[in-house]
Amino acid sequence: TGKGYLTALYNLALILVSGVLLGTLMDRVGSLLGRDDNKQGTRSKNKQTPGND
Repeated sequence: TGKGYLTALYNLALILVSGVLLGTLMDRVGSLLGRDDNKQGTRSKNKQTPGND
């Protein structure tokens, strides 16, 4: 049972790391393609919810 636990942890760590890498890569590609447009679009979409506070 110890091996299964270790492999599960290992897989979770891999998923986390790959997710973070993908996120940063997508951010860089987005900033390269649509510099101010893309950042404003994603950031403002997240912040344009005045009633959800």
